[in-house]
Amino acid sequence: MHGFSRWLLPGLLGTCLIAQAQIGGGSLVGNVADPSGSPVANVRVTARNLGTNAAETTATNTSGYYEFPLLPAGRYRVEAEMNGFQRAASEEFTLNSGMRPKLDLALKIGQLSESVEVTAQAPLVNATTTDMGVVIERGKVEALPLNGRNFQQLVSLQAGVVSSPSSAAGGRGGIEFHGSSALANNLLLDGVDMSFGEVNGTASDSSAGGGGALVNTVSVEAIEEFKATGSAFSAEYGRSAGGVLNVTTKSGTNNLHGTLFEFFRNDKLDANSFFDNRSGLVRPDLRWNQFGGNLGGPVRRNRAFFFVNYEGGQVKRAAQITGNVPTPALLARLKPEIRNLLESTLPNTFEPTTNPLIGFHRRNDRRSNDEHTLLGRGDVELGKHQLSTRYSHNNQDYLIPNFQPALPRIFPNRFHNAVIQDNWSIAPNRFNELRLGVNRVDLFRNEPGREKIPAWISVAGVGLSSSLASYIHFITTTYTLVDNFTWIRGKHSIKTGFEIREVRSVRDQNGQPTHNYNSLDDLIADNSVRIGLLFGGGKGLRNRNYGFYVQDDWRISARLQLNYGVRYEYYPPFRGGFNINSSDPFGSFISVQQPMFRADRNNWGPRLGLVFDPTGKQKWVFRAGAGIGYLPPQAIYLYDMAFIDPRLPFVAMPTSRQPMCLRSSARFRCPKVL
Repeated sequence: MHGFSRWLLPGLLGTCLIAQAQIGGGSLVGNVADPSGSPVANVRVTARNLGTNAAETTATNTSGYYEFPLLPAGRYRVEAEMNGFQRAASEEFTLNSGMRPKLDLALKIGQLSESVEVTAQAPLVNATTTDMGVVIERGKVEALPLNGRNFQQLVSLQAGVVSSPSSAAGGRGGIEFHGSSALANNLLLDGVDMSFGEVNGTASDSSAGGGGALVNTVSVEAIEEFKATGSAFSAEYGRSAGGVLNVTTKSGTNNLHGTLFEFFRNDKLDANSFFDNRSGLVRPDLRWNQFGGNLGGPVRRNRAFFFVNYEGGQVKRAAQITGNVPTPALLARLKPEIRNLLESTLPNTFEPTTNPLIGFHRRNDRRSNDEHTLLGRGDVELGKHQLSTRYSHNNQDYLIPNFQPALPRIFPNRFHNAVIQDNWSIAPNRFNELRLGVNRVDLFRNEPGREKIPAWISVAGVGLSSSLASYIHFITTTYTLVDNFTWIRGKHSIKTGFEIREVRSVRDQNGQPTHNYNSLDDLIADNSVRIGLLFGGGKGLRNRNYGFYVQDDWRISARLQLNYGVRYEYYPPFRGGFNINSSDPFGSFISVQQPMFRADRNNWGPRLGLVFDPTGKQKWVFRAGAGIGYLPPQAIYLYDMAFIDPRLPFVAMPTSRQPMCLRSSARFRCPKVL
């Protein structure tokens, strides 16, 4: 049940912009040397966040090496101080989430009261890790044009990455890294799960095949940056056989900032389409408005900060609907039950075709969106602790017209995501990162009034159908507990930690039987070739996933670094559904809380990487990496299997006008035939 992948990056000449580090922030490493180039120990090094004025302090070791493993994303300046030397300071630079730049400083002989600015900035070449990834920072997120303002459109700016709303199972959206499955990713918002739950698409873009949402999970105005990593990442990252996407939200600073915005489109600015002109249809209406604002600043200067964001979207746009309908000549020859069913569901306007029994219907209809996204975040500096909390809510209601005019499909979608994080500087060489998160998606795809329809009809060869897909109600909640501990010892940066993720998924799905006919003659005679039955109802699945890892970045020399680690992941079988108890498809079923399949306890994922800087000046770098990653079982595949329902071991497709009950039960009755 568990997918896995092996990835390899042989002999790459490094020109990649960003290096991999913390999920929830960035890291900074470097060396401090005296005028002769010799390393200097016990130098006090300070990294100051210029937005919040928060300062982190550490000291160089005997090799002159320093490291800040836990730093929030933002603008920074680094200073080095030691008696007998002038104070050295770097230029301002931007530290992104997932970034681990190497910034070396040189001390000059002099008084501590004197200072010299070192014209050294965070380098563009990744000289510390082996992963392949790109950070899309705030400037690009805000400046690049987005039709619909969906941040996921920017993910494909990275080479080898494709974002498609129709990817993944059931058309629920996804991202494909270097040809891997869209189900094979770990999708994170501030370091905690933001997936749809049943499948690894982003929550608000995975609308059960609807593809109509505008704002995906979180407003682009609330995004500080995001990092897409496709391969060779460290053992800290798991639950992925493809890639990792981590979105970092904005936080407040010492300056009070606010924005207001509105983006619009209107049919007055559009031309009519060729086919509308040809059919005599007027230019369809278009009203597209997306609006909102941000506000962020200090609650207490240098200590506590807030940030809030709201974005709304109201869109009414055209949707051209086409299809075949029965003409009055055909309706007059049908049995009353079938005629009433087709007349009550299908359109009654059409253009003649070469077949007098079939007409062609075309109309301009309207699809609409009404979305409201809210995000609030708070950050507090408490000495050795940096506390953060964030809550996101996305309230979406959108409607897509069906061929049946009286049965439009609605998608009410509710997304909730929250995180609490504590970054603890235990000592200059020991750090801890703790996160608690919850992610909940509630989506009900349905057509109000469909319960009054007794059945659907489909006729092969002439494209005549009154059928609709099933209604479906998803509620998936995941709870995440993550802890990462970093220990810097000599030439080694050792990191270890764990992740526990509880998955609780519920689905209610059902629909009417579909009567299939081979031809119009069979329809007139009411001689169905088969009847498709959907056995649904409410089902719930849950499991608790575990991941443990240890990673060591060993600086063998100033030019050579070895990154190696191992991760162990355990994905217990889902519980809560049914399954057969043996290989006999007509045998007994397991109880509801028994594991649905055999457990796999062999998910060991070693990681190995090499970074070589031939000149030691970070001008050009060779990087190579390899590893094994695992994909957790996807609930969507189990829900789509009828064998988890003890009333029927598999999907029924009776081949005569009399439905065939494959498994008798007092709780199940075969549907009546028209």
